[in-house]
Amino acid sequence: MPSINIASLTLAAQKYQAQLQTLPFMILEPVAKELGINILEVNYKDTRTEYQRKGNLSRPYASGDDPDTLAVSEIGKAVERDLVVETSVLPLVENIRNYREKKIVSLGDNKVDNQSKKHPQEKLILESVIKTASEDIITCLYPGVRDSSNKHPIAMFDGFDECVNTDIAAGEIAAAKGNYIVLGDDPFAAPTSETDYTAYANLLKFLRASNKFLRKNGVLYLPDTVLFNIMQALGNKLKYKDVFAADAFLTYLRGEADARNLQIVSHECMGTGDRISLMERGNMDLGLSTVNDHQFVQVRNIYTDPNLVQYWMQWDAGFRINSVQAKKFAVSDGTPVADITLSGDYQS
Repeated sequence: MPSINIASLTLAAQKYQAQLQTLPFMILEPVAKELGINILEVNYKDTRTEYQRKGNLSRPYASGDDPDTLAVSEIGKAVERDLVVETSVLPLVENIRNYREKKIVSLGDNKVDNQSKKHPQEKLILESVIKTASEDIITCLYPGVRDSSNKHPIAMFDGFDECVNTDIAAGEIAAAKGNYIVLGDDPFAAPTSETDYTAYANLLKFLRASNKFLRKNGVLYLPDTVLFNIMQALGNKLKYKDVFAADAFLTYLRGEADARNLQIVSHECMGTGDRISLMERGNMDLGLSTVNDHQFVQVRNIYTDPNLVQYWMQWDAGFRINSVQAKKFAVSDGTPVADITLSGDYQS
């Protein structure tokens, strides 16, 4: 019997191109907006320069002062933060004969047609490739560590946690700089009794130890397990037996921490560990390569068996924390734990 020609699939990739190109942003943009992440188009490297002013420079003047002694030598400094995008791919190889006996529910009773050589799932497959790639990028946002030898989505680029680890190792994040707050072992453990409110007390300790300008207007990033334990702990402190409402929790926390505009963000891509952070909104960037005029999803027949079709999607991505200066950033000493189950509907 004649095999299915990939010409129809290739034409479909071109036909749906305008729709397909919007898919990554339809999936990534809501998550980026929720997390306060800026999405940038980056060709290999983007460098952000932050100007930091030096403080405590003014002093009283007297007519007999020595000008050389009185003068200050530095008013500020420039700090550069790089975002380097790394190449990743989604290389799907599929035997299109797999569908000859299957009815595609979403497309009526269509099957692979050897006469028209039209694949019944052409758009669905193309959409699935893009959606999965986008969800894989989301999976990598926090736990990602770039490693070309590790063939898993979390090895595509360095995410938030690795960026923090790198800055800790370089001394850019440190207790002495006011942007690293030590809480000790297991600070947000689930309460062990109805009188245990340790998790809430540790969150309050973290906020009160952070820079007051950041605390008043920052965004608090909490893994959901941490948030649940803290809310239960506050319920214990206030002797509430029912679940503590999220908006009431935030109102109470703002008052206790003197943080009038504090916001809380919790997202599954943060994982299940106990590292928490406080940042000004918009302090994170996700860099993606420009699509330009290249085929967004390539459909290729490169195998001896003409029924084997390769769908190839390629992109460059990277992540950056824009500033770790104490007025814009603080992080705890907890341990992040990745959740790698976010992408797709199944993984094995």
